[in-house]
Parts: sequence; structure tokens; C-alpha cells
Amino acid sequence: MTSFADRMIDDAEFASVYRDDPRGIICLDTETTGLKFDRDGIISLAIVDCDLESMFDSLIHTYRKTVWPEAYRVNRISPRDVRDAPSVPMIRDEVEGILAKAKVIVGYNIVGFDLPMMESNGFEIPDVGIYDVMDGFYRAIGPDGRHSLSDCSRWCGLDPDMGRLHTAIGDARMTMKCARIVSGLTQRGDVA
Repeated sequence: MTSFADRMIDDAEFASVYRDDPRGIICLDTETTGLKFDRDGIISLAIVDCDLESMFDSLIHTYRKTVWPEAYRVNRISPRDVRDAPSVPMIRDEVEGILAKAKVIVGYNIVGFDLPMMESNGFEIPDVGIYDVMDGFYRAIGPDGRHSLSDCSRWCGLDPDMGRLHTAIGDARMTMKCARIVSGLTQRGDVA
């Protein structure tokens, strides 16, 4: 498995790329059947651009599992919801085409979860900079406290309930907003 940590950029590098070429930045999020890279499947994937506009947003039919009650309690995506959705091979070219044009891929716990999960599900991840907002948030508040996207949103002065959290598109948009604040591009409490 690829070591995505080697590709991480810090707050200052992210802010610099954002100022120079914001169109080179995308943010993604996945919803999955669980947390095991070798057994769980992606059931939703969303990618947004720097303006929070959707570049890709789809449910995904996984063949790795047929039921996922624990994940359903979090993301509310059922096997029935993805029954007629496209599978990874059907969307791979489109998703990889979007990823290939990026200079920086942003996400929340993207290094520890989303990118390894995507790779294990058959997506090729390009060798570009990765900005993990969770890592920046951790540096900002330290080891004490909670480090969820909801906690980061609140710390940034954003309302996590307005972001449709635990949907891939809602999490991707909220993460991009938080990225601007955590990196210092936008002040906490300002509308991102």
C-alpha cells in the first residue's frame, strides 16, 4: 500500500498553492461499508473544487459486502440505496481523470483513511500534494480534545449541521471550508 504521508503538505504550502492556483485544488470524501481496507467497500464518493462545486458525486455499488449495519448507522446508506449505482470499474476513468488534473488533493483524515480505501478499492492515486485537514486541526488544538470533522467545523466557526455531514458531498464541502481556515487563508468565524 502507498505511503500517502510522504506526500503531505503543510498549512503554508497549501495556502501558497491556493493563492497561486486554486483551480489545482480538489477535495474528496468517501463513505464506506466499514474501516477495513481489505474487506470494506466505498459506497459513496464526492469530489468538489475550490469553490465547493461538485466535480463528482455518486453512490457506488460495492461487491465487497452485502450488508453493513454499523456503517449504515453513521452514513445512512443502505445496500438497497447502492443496488443500481455504478461500480468502481464503471467510474474509475472519470474519477482518476479528475484526480490526475489536481495539484493538491484535500480531505479530512484522507491520509489515514480515504486514499488508502480508494487505493484498496482499485483507484490509482496520482503522486500529488496531499493536504490532510485533520492533521492541520490536530496541530492547531493539540492532542487534547476531539478531532472529528464536526469538532473541526465548530472550531472554525462553522455550523456542522449545515454541511450535511456524513454524506460524501457534505463532508467534502465542509472539509474544503475548514481547509481554508485551518491553513490560515480565512479567519475563524468568517464565512468560508
